[in-house]
Amino acid sequence: MKDGIYKIDYAGATGTGYAMLVFDGGRIYGSDVARGEYDGHYAPNPNTGMVDIAVKVKMPANAPSVIGMTNPFEWMLEVETSMNPKRDSDNMAVRNNLGQPIKARYEFMRSLPV
Repeated sequence: MKDGIYKIDYAGATGTGYAMLVFDGGRIYGSDVARGEYDGHYAPNPNTGMVDIAVKVKMPANAPSVIGMTNPFEWMLEVETSMNPKRDSDNMAVRNNLGQPIKARYEFMRSLPV
């Protein structure tokens, strides 16, 4: 798995969006076009050969989401997925704590500066 900046394109029941995420030594952080803030972690899974990802997305008040929810208060969406560390881009099956379907695709954009 390469540390670096990844673009994540995603689609849900009511729309599409994208996020830019930094993968850095097991940590993930970034933001998306709806002003969602991403914080989480990743680790290799020796049983599957994939990299397991868990992220909390803090959504601001009144921001629309691709799963169809908009709240008048800040709220949190917890997501889990996995990535193939041998590929610079691929599709991901995204699971979330609300059970809403989300399709996503990642693309490696660049390495982190030294």
